[in-house]
Amino acid sequence: METEGLFPVQQPQYAVVMAREGRGRIKGAPVRALLEYWEETHGTDSIRALRQRLPEDFARELVLDPGRPGFGVLVGGWYSNEALGALLEDLLATTSPGRRTDTLDAIADEVMGRTLNGVHKAVFRIVGSPELMRRKGQFFWNQQFDTGDVEVRAVSSGHQIHYYRNWQGHHQMLCALSFGCVRPMFHMMGVQNCRVELISCIDRGGSECAAHIRWDA
Repeated sequence: METEGLFPVQQPQYAVVMAREGRGRIKGAPVRALLEYWEETHGTDSIRALRQRLPEDFARELVLDPGRPGFGVLVGGWYSNEALGALLEDLLATTSPGRRTDTLDAIADEVMGRTLNGVHKAVFRIVGSPELMRRKGQFFWNQQFDTGDVEVRAVSSGHQIHYYRNWQGHHQMLCALSFGCVRPMFHMMGVQNCRVELISCIDRGGSECAAHIRWDA
């Protein structure tokens, strides 16, 4: 609904590009939030250069046109996990391993802050809790991804484990970012001092992707 009328000529072309099911897809809202944050911190030319570096099919899918609202990314559109993974890998290519986690944390903060705001943020703060995440983890996941199974298992007070399985188009950078987004989500719920520790990832030989989530109980 938000994009109606913005791209009356080009939108059907983008819709065809986005309609590639079976690869694993992510909603456009977090992709757009990431690009907006990157432009603000690194400049518009960084987005133009990014488009030149990405493989052509991913560049066409993501559009990455600074002249369009949201760089041409539709908030309600669906984009392949592979494309976003390639984008993250490119953006972090020049970041030292020691600073990569900090950069992903900053991206996670911005993505959650920009996509969960206004009345939704206020309601989330009132009703949100780690227990709600255990009960509704799959629901929250499905708002952003069209494949993947989520399990959230309580370990003790102030500690639970999140598991992601059967996630098509999985990419190590996107996996780390997805777990990283749990921290700002918990902070929005009023949970104090949330920490995320990755346990396993299928890109590193694990049978599933998982992370410890700890907070001050």
